[in-house]
Amino acid sequence: MLLLPLGLAAGLSTLSFLPSVAASPPLAASFLGMAGLLAAGVLGVAARGRDRARTLRLRFVPVTAHWVQTGVHVALYTAWGLSWDGVADHVPHILAQILFYYAFDLLLAWWRGDEARTGFGPIPIVGSVNLFLWFHDDFFWLQFLLLAVGALAKELVHWQRDGRRTHIFNPSSFPLFLFCAVLWATNSDHMTWAQQIAVTQGLIPHAWLILFALGLAVQALFSTTLVTVGAVATLYALNLAYTQVTGVYCWVDVGIPAAIFLGCNFLVTDPSTSPRTARGRAAFGVLYGLAVFGLYLWLREVGGPAYYDKLLCVPFLNLLAQRLDRLGGSPAGGRANLGWVAAGAAGFAILYGSNFLGPNHAGKSLDFWERACEEDRWYACSSWSESLDFACHEGEWQRCEEHAVLTEEGVRLERDLPEAGYHYALACQEGLATACDRISGFLAEGGADALAAECDADDGFSCLVLGTLWSGDLAAPPDPDRSARATARIERACELDVPEACDFLGR
Repeated sequence: MLLLPLGLAAGLSTLSFLPSVAASPPLAASFLGMAGLLAAGVLGVAARGRDRARTLRLRFVPVTAHWVQTGVHVALYTAWGLSWDGVADHVPHILAQILFYYAFDLLLAWWRGDEARTGFGPIPIVGSVNLFLWFHDDFFWLQFLLLAVGALAKELVHWQRDGRRTHIFNPSSFPLFLFCAVLWATNSDHMTWAQQIAVTQGLIPHAWLILFALGLAVQALFSTTLVTVGAVATLYALNLAYTQVTGVYCWVDVGIPAAIFLGCNFLVTDPSTSPRTARGRAAFGVLYGLAVFGLYLWLREVGGPAYYDKLLCVPFLNLLAQRLDRLGGSPAGGRANLGWVAAGAAGFAILYGSNFLGPNHAGKSLDFWERACEEDRWYACSSWSESLDFACHEGEWQRCEEHAVLTEEGVRLERDLPEAGYHYALACQEGLATACDRISGFLAEGGADALAAECDADDGFSCLVLGTLWSGDLAAPPDPDRSARATARIERACELDVPEACDFLGR
């Protein structure tokens, strides 16, 4: 029996020799290291089995729901990958995690008893985790630790429910909550792709339509429609109230971000860790909507990673599942669930048709946010800055210069000279003459000193920006001494692991 986890460990080690993996020594080392730990686990289980004269058994238990979840995840990743190359680059990482989870789960079961059960469950667990968080290659060993924590919680943290023992926490959401909390507390979010994940999911063409259509399969199979309907309806009502009070939109350019809509359809809808009754599931969804909205406002206020809003509340809701079932009502499912599916579809059509959901939200208008900022509305200036930055990176180079001016002046927003210098450099590099003309004045009027101070404090981003602005291509007249100093700053940025700086030096 132990040949199976040993073979999985061998498969994990083999993945480390793929060209895309081997090109990153820390990533390859994490694959090999985890394969070695699994092999050690095999030896440990074997020794424990001999000491106790046990015969290990394995049961393969295929579950239809896991096949459906796997198919949904494949469709999601395919759509996402067509709009962001990072998904394709991440495929070997996902395969490695699946191999690891299967092996770890088997070894954990055999360590605790004679029989292990497996099926297709690890695939959607890994898929769900990676829809919300993955680590950079230098820290990818933490991704395996995240999965191990989820497997341990599923195996060890139980309660009595409906006459049998079952796990309390969603095996995807619990480790996501735990790791996001630690990353935030230690200011270590730079180790992950969490922000890029949240942003790029909104760039999928017809993202909300795709998420809704795939969500229907989950809702019909698991009878979790009321969870999703409750969450989305609550977020809609809170958005309307927020706009009525403040005159602006909460999530800037969309009613419900795609990443949160994904959470409403897939993360919080695990039937094993949510209420069983119709009323309980409706309340569960309402509480998720309230929690996500409140967490977003709070995280934004305290300067935390606001894109953790959908992840930090689910385990607490899991703990309420049995209490919510005491609200009474019939079990969720059957024809009643099909009726709620139809009602949810009608509601989605209204929200999408009114542009509350989808890519054509009124908050897309930069003019709206500029006027709102001039009127000093709630968080309007920071939202305008965010919108300008997004438009800049979408190729509207004039918006880069506008963003630079906004952050250099420090009138409507807190002054941020490194950020201003970055946007001036980007606009100038893309041929915007007026941005190039502003660079010398920016450097002379405090920009150079601010960037140099941040660079000396080992902020690689500031080193890169200063070196780029000092380069002869961006600031006239050419100055050999300044060019030498520019090269030194860019070299320092490369030493501080800023990939763009190393690319700049290579060119």
